[in-house]
Amino acid sequence: MEYAVKRVLYRLCWNWWLSILMVVEIAIGISVFTYSSNLHYSLVKEENKIRRQERDMALQISLKEGEAPEEEEALTLQDYDKIQQLSEGEAYLYIAVPGFYAASGQNYDYKLLLVDFEKFDLDKAFAYWGSNLQEIMGQDLLSSFGLQDKEMPEMLDREVWNTEVEEIALQDCILIPVTYMEEIEGEIASGWIHMEWDSQEMKDAEKTIEKIEEYLMTAHGDSFSYRIYYPEIELYNNSENVKTSIQAINKGSVLFLLMVFIGMSVIFHLLFEHRKESYGVSLACGADSRQLFKEIFGEIIFLNGFGTIIGSGIGVLMTYHLNLQIMTGYIEVVGDLRTILLDVMICLIISLAISMTIYQKLKREKIVQLLNVY
Repeated sequence: MEYAVKRVLYRLCWNWWLSILMVVEIAIGISVFTYSSNLHYSLVKEENKIRRQERDMALQISLKEGEAPEEEEALTLQDYDKIQQLSEGEAYLYIAVPGFYAASGQNYDYKLLLVDFEKFDLDKAFAYWGSNLQEIMGQDLLSSFGLQDKEMPEMLDREVWNTEVEEIALQDCILIPVTYMEEIEGEIASGWIHMEWDSQEMKDAEKTIEKIEEYLMTAHGDSFSYRIYYPEIELYNNSENVKTSIQAINKGSVLFLLMVFIGMSVIFHLLFEHRKESYGVSLACGADSRQLFKEIFGEIIFLNGFGTIIGSGIGVLMTYHLNLQIMTGYIEVVGDLRTILLDVMICLIISLAISMTIYQKLKREKIVQLLNVY
């Protein structure tokens, strides 16, 4: 085994410029393939997340001037009451205010979640703490609200709410009544406000949407814009163009890898002609054909493996730092383990395919032919 490894390294060093060229080629192909695959899996993840949402309509709030007005709230308690009236009690409002607390050498990130306690049959005299925050329950985090601390009901604690832009695990939250939003007016950013509806529970969803949007624009239209939309339908409409772009990049990377495969096959077939005598000497000295296969496969898998590692790393960096404006703004592009597994499979398939063709060619030759002895 050690001898085979030394021979592989010797051959790689002897053809160092050719080895570098092949590594660079496979790295380019794998990096683009990794990037396009991560885009694909990120889009699929977003589609699955939206399908898991209990409600299909959401409120989008945006600033008109790009800066938050000093004394203007995007949504008030009075607005919520009016919207509930217009939607016949079918509106679900929750405001997720991020918080941070340090205690006993540990840092706790949490969300102060303002919700309608009546919809969850919770007592308005209490603040309900998620299981991940039990260690800091009883601290003076909520002293200004005058609420008693209580553990969150187990069924509620296990829930994860899939909003239109994020996932909220209730075990990391403190629930307080939505009526306390007046206590923290001026501190609530519009992006923390989530309001949703289930269109199937409403008699005339489209007409109700118009009324709610008209009301909000009348009340706050000078500073904010309001739009009620269907996240799943909007994502579907946008994703068709996104998928076309991703497929184009993916097909380009696959075509490039196919060209790399053909190029490597040609190179190693030429190298085989160059190394015939060396193979013949090895066989004549008692080497097993499987040993030679290991040498051939070892050389090819080293080149492809090294190129795949570099390409995968570059592809991951592209995933997090290269923005080609392909994805819609609210889709988070992240790496996926399945992409790395695909990279490894491509590496193995290319290496085995080339190795087997060279090995079959080697087995068809007799020792005297390899040694060029007539």
